Amino acid sequence: MSGAGKMQSGSALRQTVVRRLLARSGFARRWFRLPSDDSYDPERNARIVAKVKARVFGERDASTLSSEASPLELLRRSYGQHLCQMEAMNSRLVRYLQNAVAAVALLPCILWWLGRYVQGRMERGAAERPVVIAFDYAPFVRSFVEGLRPGVPVLWTKTRRAELSPGDLAFAFRLIVALPVCWLDFQFLLKVLFGIGSYSSLIRRYRPKEILDFHEHFAPVSLQTAYCRSKGVRHVNVMHGHRAPVADFSFATFDQFYVWGEHYKEVFTSVCCPRDQFTVAGNPMHQSLLHKREAEPVSGRPKPRLLVCYEPVLGASPAYLELLVRLVSQLPENWSVALRCRAPRAHEHTTGESFAQVLDGRLRELGRMPVQVERELEKSLEDSIAAAGALVGIYSTSLLDGWVAGRKVIRLRSKVDPFCVPADPYSGSANVLTYDEETFLGDFLAKESSFDHTEREMLNRISYQAAPQEKSTGDGTGMAILSVGDDVRA
Repeated sequence: MSGAGKMQSGSALRQTVVRRLLARSGFARRWFRLPSDDSYDPERNARIVAKVKARVFGERDASTLSSEASPLELLRRSYGQHLCQMEAMNSRLVRYLQNAVAAVALLPCILWWLGRYVQGRMERGAAERPVVIAFDYAPFVRSFVEGLRPGVPVLWTKTRRAELSPGDLAFAFRLIVALPVCWLDFQFLLKVLFGIGSYSSLIRRYRPKEILDFHEHFAPVSLQTAYCRSKGVRHVNVMHGHRAPVADFSFATFDQFYVWGEHYKEVFTSVCCPRDQFTVAGNPMHQSLLHKREAEPVSGRPKPRLLVCYEPVLGASPAYLELLVRLVSQLPENWSVALRCRAPRAHEHTTGESFAQVLDGRLRELGRMPVQVERELEKSLEDSIAAAGALVGIYSTSLLDGWVAGRKVIRLRSKVDPFCVPADPYSGSANVLTYDEETFLGDFLAKESSFDHTEREMLNRISYQAAPQEKSTGDGTGMAILSVGDDVRA
């Protein structure tokens, strides 16, 4: 094994040992709990949402929440979502430290954002007037939004530059004063002001009719909806990846929320998101993959290439690395291995590039060919899937995309590492194998991918479930092309 591989494996091993030692102590679980152990535990997430709901909303039935709510009610929902995230993701000690840092940073940030507003007023000149402002996340989101708003001028931006005018501060202050429970939560107050400021500069400069975003996980989104309404702007959210019913998204409220299928609508409503905001829009990428799948010649054998979908857990858990190596050792000799690396995220401690070096060293010990690295920014996901016969990963959206394209999917589930992974909506498919330390591949890869009525119904519910505003394609696929959304040009 290479020096870099030993270093990363040693660090990951130490993280796993510390996590297990802390898990044995109730005090440690409350004060030092690491988020990867049970972030996706459905029972734990349900308890968190119920606890916060009782604290913030009292005896009210959360199932009756509506997207049409007062600004104060929307601030209350943002605070509830913030509390759910703090309960789910951070230890008690970390929360106290974060709140202390936020208390020190609050006033300087306000002054900084006010200064940006003054500077912007001095520099601001004529600007284009797009109908829609959309935050650019990935090529899939861009094609999705363009399909939802055909022919509408869209300004794409990656900037979340915060500016606060005196009017913005007055808007936030009036609401915060009316909700005393959040007065001492400085981290939440900082998030609220940043959320308002990040939209304020865009609205003031461009005066759009609609803002499309993809950040249902950001706690102040409900308050951002109230702020947009006060400016006469619609706040719309677009689902951009596979989602499980976790507390992170609880109570999130928009003017409109586009989801892929009925399955995801139920996922979000199960954590108290208002039901009346959702529009089932399908997934255009899945529709494209399905059409390519049906156009492919029928072959009894898959392409001899295993595509590993990188996720941070693979790089942080020795148990999952060993499980992946065990899987590769069972592949036929003519199968090659490729690793698809995502663009690096700021919060990730391990990257796909460093994991590729570790994996390559282990596979060379087995006498396998070198790992082929495919980078997200250099090769499209569709091309990577087309060249693969099977995909393997833990909880990546790419696994779902590969399943839609007719590829075999192998879901790693280690019995050694306690990392909790939610059930996938397609896990019952004949084309999906759950692989642990006791599993053998057998003839799973040699079998032809099935696409019977059960598989179609599963896919419909995930990405194409019919809604009243849909129209059938009439091409015999059982899919639907959706005609959704209001005409924002009016």
